[in-house]
Amino acid sequence: MRFEVTSKMRGIIILGHGSRHLDAQKNFLELVQRVAKRFPFILVRAAFFSLASPNLKEVIAELVGAGVKKIWVYPFFLSPGVHIQHELPLQLEQLEHKFKGISIELLPIFGQEPLLEELIFEHLTTHINCVQRNLEPTEIEKNSFSFIEDFLLNSNFSTAEKKILTRVIHATCDFSFISSLKFHPEAVSVGVNLIKQKAPIFCDVHMVKAGLTGLDNVFCAIDTEEVKLLAKQKNTTRARANFLYFGQRLHQSLVVIGNAPTGLQEVLRLAKEEQIRPSLVIGVPVGFVGACSSKKELMQSDLIYISNHGPRGGSSVAAAIVNGLKKMAF
Repeated sequence: MRFEVTSKMRGIIILGHGSRHLDAQKNFLELVQRVAKRFPFILVRAAFFSLASPNLKEVIAELVGAGVKKIWVYPFFLSPGVHIQHELPLQLEQLEHKFKGISIELLPIFGQEPLLEELIFEHLTTHINCVQRNLEPTEIEKNSFSFIEDFLLNSNFSTAEKKILTRVIHATCDFSFISSLKFHPEAVSVGVNLIKQKAPIFCDVHMVKAGLTGLDNVFCAIDTEEVKLLAKQKNTTRARANFLYFGQRLHQSLVVIGNAPTGLQEVLRLAKEEQIRPSLVIGVPVGFVGACSSKKELMQSDLIYISNHGPRGGSSVAAAIVNGLKKMAF
């Protein structure tokens, strides 16, 4: 039976192993409650695999009773042992059969998240002195890039994409971009050609423009009187008015957005409704409101893009991507 899944029909179960110790149970339940606040339109629940309640069957029954049709199960496990590889998939298959008309998807375990290594490292450095010998600036950058490149050896990115990703991680010290950064298949080649051809580059904010080194054809009008007036007339943000102001000039250009989801929304509207289509959109706005949905819309559009899932992003990420393309162009 086919059915359309709306936001109110979705649920997430964060699955802990379980413990007989009440404090351990309490800590896990409180963690899930904090995570749930980040998903206001999805029902997020905690469950235990064993030794504690509620168990997986009980929570799935609760979600089904609330009208949920799509459920993601996220195992809060460090290692893919017997529970994860055999017992849990079998249990979920049985539960999906028991509760007709629902879809259950098992997500990768917490221990497979790339950011975990960095969290451990950062936590250790708060307790352990890790002062290193003085290094020359060029040696620091070389060592940093080498460390990141080694980390990416077994990733599924192309060689060119790894060069871009390396610069993003170097700019942010955030390895989570390994799992969140996404490239349209033509993005890198198109981006390199645009820079070689000195195509105009339109940015959402001056922070992005300031980060694009050695490029002269970069434009941002967010602080101009014309854009301020247009934003007031249209009762919209200056970021959106910025791209509305450029209008037809955006066609076949390089658009770079690192801050404003509303700016990305306007670029998407112009492409869809007015056929003003940039050749490449680098859309990595940062934020908890609007950023995720605007980036998802970009990746589902027919535009060529470099973007990422989730709230992370920002001017430094956007600039790092463009500078990576420029490095390959010249």
